[in-house]
Amino acid sequence: MNELERILGEVADGVSRRTDALPVDALRSRGVRRRRARQASFSAVGVAAAFGLVLGAAQVLPGEEPPTAPALPSGDRSLPLGACGSIITSIPTVDASMSLDMAPLHLAAAPGDDLDLSMTVHHFGPGTLELDPATVPVLLVLREDVVVGWAWATDPDLSGVPTDGERTFDDFGPAVLCEQGELVPSLDGAPLPEGSYRTFGVLSTPDPEAGLVVFPGPEGNLRLSERVTTLPDPPSGYTLEDVPLPACGEPVAGHEFPAGTVLDPANELRVGEDSDTTFVRLEARWRVTGVEGRAFVNDVAGVVARDGVVVTYVRSSAQVDPRWVLEGDQYPWETTWYWLDCETFAETTLPAGEYELLAMRMVELQQPDGTVRTVTIGYEPVTFTLEDTSLPDANLAPTVELLACGEPGAGFTFPEGVDPATVRVAPTHSGTDEDGNVVQYLDGYGDQLDLEIDLPAVDENLTPGEGGAVVLRDGVVVATFSWDPYGGFATSRHTSRGPSQVLGVLDWVDCATGEHTQVPKGEYELLGWQRVEWWHSGGRKVTRTHAFGPTAFTVYDFEDPDNPGPGA
Repeated sequence: MNELERILGEVADGVSRRTDALPVDALRSRGVRRRRARQASFSAVGVAAAFGLVLGAAQVLPGEEPPTAPALPSGDRSLPLGACGSIITSIPTVDASMSLDMAPLHLAAAPGDDLDLSMTVHHFGPGTLELDPATVPVLLVLREDVVVGWAWATDPDLSGVPTDGERTFDDFGPAVLCEQGELVPSLDGAPLPEGSYRTFGVLSTPDPEAGLVVFPGPEGNLRLSERVTTLPDPPSGYTLEDVPLPACGEPVAGHEFPAGTVLDPANELRVGEDSDTTFVRLEARWRVTGVEGRAFVNDVAGVVARDGVVVTYVRSSAQVDPRWVLEGDQYPWETTWYWLDCETFAETTLPAGEYELLAMRMVELQQPDGTVRTVTIGYEPVTFTLEDTSLPDANLAPTVELLACGEPGAGFTFPEGVDPATVRVAPTHSGTDEDGNVVQYLDGYGDQLDLEIDLPAVDENLTPGEGGAVVLRDGVVVATFSWDPYGGFATSRHTSRGPSQVLGVLDWVDCATGEHTQVPKGEYELLGWQRVEWWHSGGRKVTRTHAFGPTAFTVYDFEDPDNPGPGA
């Protein structure tokens, strides 16, 4: 079994069965046959096509019924991943020595035309990556998270990929409609109708027993339209103005959306059932009317009321979502919000109970003629219930105000809500070893302090945030330190013995003189705090503040024969 077969076997666990043989050779040659067929038939229909362009592409003769778009497959959760009608919200990643890229991620074509698309396999492992002879690069095409069609590369080069090498597949055929329940691409699918679609690039091995077994690739989108237009890049410096909604403490009753807001009963706003007192999951759908274009900025803002009065607000970060939207599309968008305090804007928790959500959505579209239009969508208020979270204090992360330079440490206490932590402090200095590498020497003296902060209450990988510490000598602050996640101090690791750690090295700066010097020999105490966050296994983001100290440590002086330090 080669590496690709092993990976595909993992992804394919539990898929459905297929009894008939797979037309792999036909799949590879089909795109060529389709192109030749279109060229051969052009002379027979050329005159009619020309009149169609002049009079309008959709011509209906007297007594004929107007053409209707083919029905798309419906979602079926019992189908294996990649089958026609299977539901895909995301494709799981796999641990492998290869990856799959796709370019471009945002496609546009006329229905029935070949796709200007390429996929590239990168191989990072040892030896040569042998590709199964039945491998077919496939573009899965989805509408509303349901696989409704596909396109594939014809005549792919399946020779082995060397270490640190790559193999590119192009010559993709058109995106065609699949048949409900199909496990692999068929040969007679009609072109997918006009519309905007979500896509996933996959490297597949059609299996007579398992169906379309896929190695996952990137996500993209596809716009099918007879009016294909290449648009310029999005305008630079675009910012979304604050959405006019009631402020904290104001009633929501009587609020009116501003003029020009799109109000449509088909626009749906849903609060996820797993929302709780720490966060809310939201799905906002918009039935596109009166516009066509490529979306660039997608933003949702809202306020949450209890007993009719706004108690908090929620807002997503404006996101670039460059998919095409067409008249009649149901354009969904999902986001997760964390409740924000009305005064401090920090993440907070809400008590369990009944609430009302009032929200608006703003989408910036660049239209086919290049002009930019901002569409504001309003949603009817939604009532929902928040249940108690299993982590009621998950966002209990107060900021600690430490002592200032020269202040005494007697009587200092940490605020309520912090978790205890332990810290090990070691005076250190950097140097160069015999191989020319910069190393830290823990000889008991130096111009830096090495910190290892143990967080015994955290059993998952974490991200360190802001923090700070002070050092006291003879009960008085002689040095102060502060840092943030981007200040180059804090890194983290999850240790085999259980607790996570935050690690860092602080440059010693005497707070009285402001000079970076060697730490004077003597006895010291350190106390401080560290904010961390991590994703709990239940899917919630947890933010906590940990406090440590006072912790005693000794600084030596290698030049003092009476106090040379442990390395002497």
